[in-house]
Amino acid sequence: MRFPIHSAFIYMACAFALIGQMIASPFAYADPTPGSSAWVDNDTARVRLLSHQTGIDKSTVLIGVQIELMQGWKTYWRNPGDSGIPPNFDWSGSKNLQSAKVLWPAPQRYDLSGEMTFAYKNDVIFPVEVTLSDPAKPLHVALDLFYGICEDMCVPVQANLSLTLVPASNAKASLFSAAIDRSVASVPKPAKAAGFTVHAEPMAQPVQAVTNAKGKLRYVELRIEGKEARRLSHVILEETTGTYFHQPVRMGGSENMNCFQIAYEVARSKDREALPVHLTAWGEDGVAIYTDLVLP
Repeated sequence: MRFPIHSAFIYMACAFALIGQMIASPFAYADPTPGSSAWVDNDTARVRLLSHQTGIDKSTVLIGVQIELMQGWKTYWRNPGDSGIPPNFDWSGSKNLQSAKVLWPAPQRYDLSGEMTFAYKNDVIFPVEVTLSDPAKPLHVALDLFYGICEDMCVPVQANLSLTLVPASNAKASLFSAAIDRSVASVPKPAKAAGFTVHAEPMAQPVQAVTNAKGKLRYVELRIEGKEARRLSHVILEETTGTYFHQPVRMGGSENMNCFQIAYEVARSKDREALPVHLTAWGEDGVAIYTDLVLP
């Protein structure tokens, strides 16, 4: 199984292929709760903005983008895998917003009919670290969100959301602070800070050979070491040149070591031997890490 790692390519392909299926019915708006925007609903999902606190008391604030889905439907991680549409966050309509950094909770992996995707079911909150231009002025967050939802097929959805926070010397935690904190806790942490080391070495012989490669193939042994490293059951590699990675194969390990076979098809000039990648690894029980490394 192969999947393109650069999610921008997947986003464009899915968006244009499915544009005719864009939901056209009017969105229904529910009344907002203090600390949140109104829900924007469609038939199978709804989305809103949340605030971690009731007002502004410094130059940064934490907000959340919450998506709730009907049973059986899912929405996607920043890299959806073999198919799907990753969320696209457009903050350009905001006022007094200097920057917005979206954090990505570790997803679930789904295998269906030979395709592997990385997604969320039921409910997800994307935490967002917002930096204000002037903390003495109100913050108006305006989000134009384009995202995909899927049951048997992918459907692109668009929602326009807004939330205003004002300076407050007595700002306190909102009703949604605990939910946002739980989402932040599920975001992958830097591997070194979490006590893990990650190494990649070339493999002379694969433990499981790839038979459907269409390009030049390389095998790498990926070794993750750290306390309870065996809990890291999923690995994904991302880079920017269009390299194709096949599904990682777990080779074994011990309590504090986990080894994977990584097979990838070279998509770069011959004079570039090393491949810089961004690695994310996570397990079903909440442990999740990331790091940058170079594949041989």
